Amino acid sequence: MELTATQVADVQARFAASGWMVREGAVDRDRLATLRDAAAALDLPDKGDLPGLLERDERFLDLVDSPALLHPVVALMGGAVHVVTASITTVPRGATPMVWHEDGPRPWSYPEVDGRRPLILLRAGIALEDNTRPDEGNLVVVTGSHREPFPDRVDGESLWSDPRTRQITMRAGDMVLFHNGLWHTTAHHRGESPRRMLYLVYAPLWHRSLDYGSPPSSVLAAIEGFPEPRRPLLRQLVGHTPAAGPIAHMFPEEADAPGLALLRPRRPASGA
Repeated sequence: MELTATQVADVQARFAASGWMVREGAVDRDRLATLRDAAAALDLPDKGDLPGLLERDERFLDLVDSPALLHPVVALMGGAVHVVTASITTVPRGATPMVWHEDGPRPWSYPEVDGRRPLILLRAGIALEDNTRPDEGNLVVVTGSHREPFPDRVDGESLWSDPRTRQITMRAGDMVLFHNGLWHTTAHHRGESPRRMLYLVYAPLWHRSLDYGSPPSSVLAAIEGFPEPRRPLLRQLVGHTPAAGPIAHMFPEEADAPGLALLRPRRPASGA
């Protein structure tokens, strides 16, 4: 089901204020079981990320156009988006916090204007297990920090004591969305079992994919096995370059970027 105009405005307002939001029950029980099975079939590292999920198993590919995920993304980024990386992150028992950081390239992040980063990477994290208690490897964020420049020198102790800092708790199947400029880390993991999160990272079509320069032939072949009405949008979301070439990423037509039809801009670009 598409978001109503009121729901779109609510998503945009909440995200603009906080830089993150949780959507409860974004993945239903049956799909969650499918994703867990797909994850169990992979050789996951004991710690860290396993990227490239879309070419590893079609069950992950089947997720990228799910309305519960894609429609909030489109509300925040517009319809000309694709998935630049899909991964599973494992936080093992006993893990210590990551370094505080924002997402983006290194050694320089995305350029800032008046201290603010543009929204270029929108990370959608799906909890594969319940993560309802603090200090179990939770994602930790500084609410509203996407509106500020990242510190030249990070004082981790002061960030942990900042009243805006929040450990995010989620049930399995919940989804967290957060801005690339949001300051974040992970909590200590003092629980009994590893914590796993499935991440899809959406970006504008002109942003090169991080998992592959262009979608592998195996991914494009897998899309042909999906129902025909889904195929054009799936091709867009895996980063397939249209016949018109890269120029179509800047000036897309709906035939090449069906996501444009999901939400019309209130104020179209000049000349559009």
